[in-house]
Amino acid sequence: MADPQKTGQGIRVACETRRFELQQALAHLAPGEASPTRTDLEAALVEVDELLVGDLDHLPAMITERLSGWLTRSKYLGLKEQREIDAARAASRPPG
Repeated sequence: MADPQKTGQGIRVACETRRFELQQALAHLAPGEASPTRTDLEAALVEVDELLVGDLDHLPAMITERLSGWLTRSKYLGLKEQREIDAARAASRPPG
């Protein structure tokens, strides 16, 4: 059986990483653009911010389960925006 402490830490890191990706995707959208994508990204960020509070080094099992569900639900959010961000970064790198 997996150590619940290590499992909680892995979920926390995965959620923090995914939150950063979603924040980047949201920032990539045109300012003030009202779209379903913006609404979905904002809702996902609010949800994870509500879960990542308190003692993040000792996440209760219930919170770990909810974070796992959040990761699953947010899996495909912002993928188009992330591809555009990645392409822009690749294009700005000097050839070499």
